[in-house]
Amino acid sequence: MVADRDAFEAEYGTDFPIGGEFSGSLDNDGEQLTLRDASGAGILDFTYNDSSAWPVEADGNGPSLVLRAPGQPSDLNDPLNWRDSTEAGGNPASSDATTFTGNPAADQDQDGMEALFEYALGTSDTVPGSPAGLLLPDLQSDGHLTITIRTNLLASDLADSLEHSGDLLSWSPLSGFNPSEIRRDAANGTALIVYRSRKPVPSGPQRDFLRRRVTKR
Repeated sequence: MVADRDAFEAEYGTDFPIGGEFSGSLDNDGEQLTLRDASGAGILDFTYNDSSAWPVEADGNGPSLVLRAPGQPSDLNDPLNWRDSTEAGGNPASSDATTFTGNPAADQDQDGMEALFEYALGTSDTVPGSPAGLLLPDLQSDGHLTITIRTNLLASDLADSLEHSGDLLSWSPLSGFNPSEIRRDAANGTALIVYRSRKPVPSGPQRDFLRRRVTKR
């Protein structure tokens, strides 16, 4: 869907299948978008917003709102699944996402972090020094646990998750946490994501281990 077919094709060429022209305008403050095919079947239905959790640069500053991993199952209502385009006006003629190449287990800069993790953080395996944000747990004064991670928003080929274990042998997906803060850095395409436990951590002695699991799709 485009607002002006002639203007779009003059800018990007005529090789794109265009479903039609949209005569309205989108609200920068956010609204619900529903896209249906010619038979009335739903294609997309989600609500975007301009709150701080959503990409700020796409809120009238030039870049487009872009899905981080198009083609992968995702909740389109979740701001974590969206990012700013790297260019003003977006880039429908190509993709600005990054993909990993090379040996995932390599450590060229010998800083103790494998290349795939460097890529997941948005750092380079040729520059030594492990940045903050790999996995930072913090027990808050109100008893809630927060976990902060740094992530490469431009990576479209990663599966990234948090897991926990009581014995370091059997690992399960971490549950009971919600994203409470997303600090985006549009300049380098990364973000610090803060997850907060929905309930306070039980008092008394206990043991649980956390890890971040990153795999290439």
